[in-house]
Amino acid sequence: MAEGAAGSTETGATAGPGAHPVVHDVAIVGAGPVGMLLAVLLAQGGRDVVVVDARSEISSRPRAIGIHPSGASALAAAGVDVSLQAAQIRGGVARADGRILGRMEFGSPVFSLPQQEVERMLRDRFEGIRPGSLWLGRRVTGLAHTARGVELLGTGIVARLVVGADGVDSVVRRAAGVHFRSRFGRAHYLMADLPAGGSDEDGAVLFFERGGVVESFPLVGGGRRWVALTPSPVGADGVTLASIVEDRTGAVIPTEGGSSSFTARQRLAESMVADGVVLIGDAAHEISPIGGQGLNLGWLDARALAVLLLREAHPSSASWRRFDRIRRRSARRAAGLAAFNMLVGRPLPGWVHALRTFGIRVLASPPFRRSLADAFTMRRR
Repeated sequence: MAEGAAGSTETGATAGPGAHPVVHDVAIVGAGPVGMLLAVLLAQGGRDVVVVDARSEISSRPRAIGIHPSGASALAAAGVDVSLQAAQIRGGVARADGRILGRMEFGSPVFSLPQQEVERMLRDRFEGIRPGSLWLGRRVTGLAHTARGVELLGTGIVARLVVGADGVDSVVRRAAGVHFRSRFGRAHYLMADLPAGGSDEDGAVLFFERGGVVESFPLVGGGRRWVALTPSPVGADGVTLASIVEDRTGAVIPTEGGSSSFTARQRLAESMVADGVVLIGDAAHEISPIGGQGLNLGWLDARALAVLLLREAHPSSASWRRFDRIRRRSARRAAGLAAFNMLVGRPLPGWVHALRTFGIRVLASPPFRRSLADAFTMRRR
């Protein structure tokens, strides 16, 4: 056996000198939180599954933190209890012009835990079930269909089914010839995870201001994540973020700490299922990361796919069509909600801003409050 990156041992790639490669049940490309959840669920069910990723280490840059009830349930099915480490968000408040427009209670909490921590928990869980089946530092360069299965070029891995969980720039999606279609919704943001400051609220705070939306969410340990819409892409700069936040909301936040900038886009794969290939997570749909919509949607993809593969060793064409139809419908709904969020959060002139403020007051009051909370916490995905 050959030693893999980051201490992982590569097993099962070959069956000895001159022998054909072992054919795995499932090969997952992408060891992020979506791919690793699927790997754990399948391994728990006794499937021969391997995971390969070009990265040797988990990324340290700020990523998603919001784990909705549906996502927490999917993780719990894999033996990962995020409630033990996460901060709990039980509700939120919408504000504008220094006033509270309304409050929203989530019922079941949304958990706040950095994506990196969830990845570590899932990797540890998978290694405990199938040691040596996580291949890190190995780049997949393409796919080749053979009589025995689908080969991951560049790795020597062959599997009956390949799952692309390798992000928005998915090699698997391109190799499968699946087009990525753009949808409405594009916005630019600055973001930083900072020590406590700028808000007395315990939960999420959404500032719908004339100059654009500012959002704040609690972090583990008492800090807060601050996110501000910017009119165009800007460099990651804590001073700029603090200036934007103070100018729009009056809140004073620290200027030190790691900050990042990103562009939220909306794209959906024309199909999540191809010949011997399935796409899940960001490889199948790029959704605005604000509020954790994209990450939690990916976890629901993984759980649905695991249920199908554990129920049917060789899913029928009808089963694959149903999976594709249901998961793409969920992706369209999430994309629609994310596009609505971006539209509502954009800068507006005075009289239009006043109309937006009135509309948010209406949505945050009974009888709409519960439906709004259900939508934002993905209870209907």
